[in-house]
Amino acid sequence: MGFRNRSKGGIMARMPYIAYLAENEMEKELIEEVGDVHIAKGFIEAAREIREKRDEPAYKNLNKIHQKAVKIGEKEANS
Repeated sequence: MGFRNRSKGGIMARMPYIAYLAENEMEKELIEEVGDVHIAKGFIEAAREIREKRDEPAYKNLNKIHQKAVKIGEKEANS
């Protein structure tokens, strides 16, 4: 199974919402969104790694981008 296309913008339009789900470890909802257990777990693990390594130079900008995506996804989840 692949990503579910729930919006006209395709998967890229869903990335902030996916980041929000991963950041909050909402596994059930994330599996529903991406359509695959392994992909969902990979997103959750990646979100953890970004947070754990946020002070490392290679992760500083990635952490900022991830945080912005999570905020956008949170607004989408609450609308």
